[in-house]
Amino acid sequence: SVARLLGRAVRRGAWHAALTLHDSRLANAIGNVTIATNVRERRNLSAIRSHGVELETGGAAGTFSWWLAASHQDACVAGSDLRPAQVPRWSASGGVDWQMRPDHRLSISARHTGAQWEDDANQDRLPAATTIDAGWRTASPMAFAPDG
Repeated sequence: SVARLLGRAVRRGAWHAALTLHDSRLANAIGNVTIATNVRERRNLSAIRSHGVELETGGAAGTFSWWLAASHQDACVAGSDLRPAQVPRWSASGGVDWQMRPDHRLSISARHTGAQWEDDANQDRLPAATTIDAGWRTASPMAFAPDG
């Protein structure tokens, strides 16, 4: 396996950003391989070749912090033009945190994964998907009592 990486990170106060370019060849990668109609199993592939770019940024201001990340991967199984199964070309995520009080934090984040192939023959396409998460964290003890 061989990987070439080129990256740069910058920090200015509470803001930061990073950019990474990569060109990789992964020997004996494991992937889903079709062995019969609608039957797949995990097997070693000769190699996967991938190149892409990743970008991440984030910062903070007062009681708020945020982050964003995006990735583009151009991957193929060595010796073919087929993409490896379950490897999206694009993905992105981001989120915001609000530290309401020292022991209370509200968070929201979103993640997007581009369309990808479920199979090694690039016939069974999985659509793009986006998820949104929200949460509230507290360090304070909480008690709930039924009403009535």
